[in-house]
Amino acid sequence: MKKAVAFFVLVLTVVCACSAQNSNNTQKIIGTWTDQGNWTWVFSADGKLTMSSARTGNADLFKYVVTDSKLSIIAEANNGITTYDILFSADGKTLVLANAWHSSSLDGRITQSISRWLTKK
Repeated sequence: MKKAVAFFVLVLTVVCACSAQNSNNTQKIIGTWTDQGNWTWVFSADGKLTMSSARTGNADLFKYVVTDSKLSIIAEANNGITTYDILFSADGKTLVLANAWHSSSLDGRITQSISRWLTKK
């Protein structure tokens, strides 16, 4: 019986820690960021991402989801999904999007792209 209770407490602790980490990463990502290509990324609390180019003035709207240490960006136009590993600096002012994988239902391709470094404004 003691083992069952200890196991239940351990499982509950892990689930709560994972939920807290997921919520923490979601909260950290909300706001305005710029990348090395001079794009502005605005993550809203409602799961919307607006990306705009300072050079061209073009803006695109996406949906995003943070799950643990993964960021998924969904493009509704082509059902494309790009997933990144996310890493925050200790001070929370730098966000690294690494190991990107992109898939699209239009062409069925899966491609890997470069990492991106974002700085919080």
